[in-house]
Amino acid sequence: MAQKDLHEDPFDDGTIAKLEIFEDYAQAWIPTFVMQGTPIICIFDFFAGTGYDNNGVAGSPIRILEKIREQIGYIFQKKVKIKVYLNEFEPAKKKQKKFELLQKACLEYLEEYKDVKRAIEIEYFNKDFEILFPELISEIKKFPSLVYLDQNGIKFLSEKYLMELEKTSQTDFLYFVSSSYFKWLGNTEEFRKHVNLDIEELKIIRISLFIEM
Repeated sequence: MAQKDLHEDPFDDGTIAKLEIFEDYAQAWIPTFVMQGTPIICIFDFFAGTGYDNNGVAGSPIRILEKIREQIGYIFQKKVKIKVYLNEFEPAKKKQKKFELLQKACLEYLEEYKDVKRAIEIEYFNKDFEILFPELISEIKKFPSLVYLDQNGIKFLSEKYLMELEKTSQTDFLYFVSSSYFKWLGNTEEFRKHVNLDIEELKIIRISLFIEM
């Protein structure tokens, strides 16, 4: 079944709600480690999107930069470096428009707010999550990290990723998935290939898993 491209239309209310939850979490998470004077902290957005929707509403990458800017004085005072990893995968056969829009949005933001540009290291990726996650998990484990995963679908809602994140000692992560996938597809073989979890298990598992209702 073809999936809708979430970046073709303005963000809907559900997407805005998810972004606001993540934004509030980042707002509390960043100063926690900045005020401790942690030398390096990391933020990972594995499904970053284009930076803005087509009405100019900020997506998760720009909201990350905004939350960093709010703490910029303390970041310099405490000599903290923030490493930001942004991924938006588009297959090679496409024109990579979304990936280019992501880079353009962030670069323009950083040109406007040069203090944020000085405070961070930012890396952009155009890779399938299944390839990129194993490449970056060592970095996630090495430093205090905030990981944001908001895929379109359930392909990467897998125990091998969830449990790998759960084993980390300095990582907070938010993993969004629509409850409709569990309701409609939860008992199918295709679904079970990716997720061998039931709703009751998800209610008690000790991870930051948000289910969009």
